[in-house]
Amino acid sequence: GEREKLTIVEVDNLDNRRFKINPLVEWTYDDVWSYIRKHKIPYNPLHDRGYKSIGDVMTTVPIDPNADERSGRFVGLNKTECGMHSHLEKIHKMKEEAEKNNYEFITPTLECTYCKEADATNFDEIVLNAKRDILLEFYSPYCSGCQEMAPIYDKIAFALHSLYEKITVVRFDITENEIPQSGKDVGMKVEVTPSLYLVQHSTPSIEVALFEGGHDFGSIMEWLELKTSYITPSAIQA
Repeated sequence: GEREKLTIVEVDNLDNRRFKINPLVEWTYDDVWSYIRKHKIPYNPLHDRGYKSIGDVMTTVPIDPNADERSGRFVGLNKTECGMHSHLEKIHKMKEEAEKNNYEFITPTLECTYCKEADATNFDEIVLNAKRDILLEFYSPYCSGCQEMAPIYDKIAFALHSLYEKITVVRFDITENEIPQSGKDVGMKVEVTPSLYLVQHSTPSIEVALFEGGHDFGSIMEWLELKTSYITPSAIQA
């Protein structure tokens, strides 16, 4: 959640036997740096170049020393999203730079054990012609928002795995494939990543709904509960 909402101890909302400890939750930015300097702890040299908060190369910029700590992250975007146009341009330039300098361009791996992977070749089969509902994420492995979302989406896929006859959790890497025209025809478009759609096949025609809430487990599951009759707290897998 947002930092100001964090507590020292958090209970996992899927498994109440699991706890998360935030020992530095009450520390300020200055507290952290005082400790680093006092104990001579090594730190990322980008901090000395104006990067108060460091994400990925796609969405992080140096800022004024007096600016808010997080103001250099996700510039011009919702903090959990990456704008597609500029994002794809940057990836293209990074690939060109790697080729020019003869080094390997490595794509980050975002794990999702119970997800199905869709692409332009199997999109209709997996998403549009399925006999069950589809939760579909359009994502980029290079996007900080998608990287932060990855363990949450993995958790959702695990939670819904017991309902595999009713719903399948699917991902689509938008950096490697364009949305097929068939997807656009039913109303899908991606302006930012991650973008989540629920594709429902329970009626004669396909119903497509875009998720517009917060990118956290609770918000997404509550939305799915509202949109379906079969996703309930007792039905999901803990």
